[in-house]
Amino acid sequence: VAAQEWHRQDSGTTEPLFGVHFVNEQTGWAVGGPGIGFPTFPSAVILKTDDGGVTWAEQDSPVDAQLLDVCFADTIHGWAVGSGVIISTDDGGETWVEQNTPFETTFWDVSCLDDSNTAYVVGYPGNIRTLEGSILKTTNGCDTWVEMHSGVQTNLVGGYFVDENTG
Repeated sequence: VAAQEWHRQDSGTTEPLFGVHFVNEQTGWAVGGPGIGFPTFPSAVILKTDDGGVTWAEQDSPVDAQLLDVCFADTIHGWAVGSGVIISTDDGGETWVEQNTPFETTFWDVSCLDDSNTAYVVGYPGNIRTLEGSILKTTNGCDTWVEMHSGVQTNLVGGYFVDENTG
């Protein structure tokens, strides 16, 4: 159902927000935070709503890094990415855990499948051998991230996967 009109919502934060994801009409998350060049040090902002955006509650982040995107497979399993980090939750955001990745780079976008185990992240070149835009994939809920061959020597700032083979 398409929205008939848009209404401004108060997030409760003055920090910039960059990514938002809703799993249904009521439950969603927004991420952001000040980055390098802001008057404050980089820090993560994670907000959750259970009432369609009328109110937002801040969730604790395990990282002090600007977050740029968020994706949830369901109301429990989610990922957020940003400046050198991937974080995940398996309890609706009550706790977030920083993930180990093959390299550190800025990850701009995360796309997750509905199976709660599979997610893809894209970002700046992280492999200095190839200088290709980064694509990482997990199929086990973040236990491991595997580098995929992007084939392009440029920054990847967005990506969307409809299934494990199409993106």
